[in-house]
Amino acid sequence: MLVYLFRRKLTNDLAVTTDMTGRNIPAVTSSTDWLFVEALDTSKFANPWRIADLQEVHRGLRAFGYHIFGADC
Repeated sequence: MLVYLFRRKLTNDLAVTTDMTGRNIPAVTSSTDWLFVEALDTSKFANPWRIADLQEVHRGLRAFGYHIFGADC
């Protein structure tokens, strides 16, 4: 599955989305800015973020088109 990785400006919070523009990622605050990091093929990468449950990420992507993970999310 091709996904797009975004980082919330001034934080370490990350989001993956199926939308290359990232417009479907909801704002955490009214001034949230999501910055594009890279495109990833989930079938070809090791788990770089040490996500405990990669299946949960896939479920979020299928259900909502995005998944946010980080301290504030």
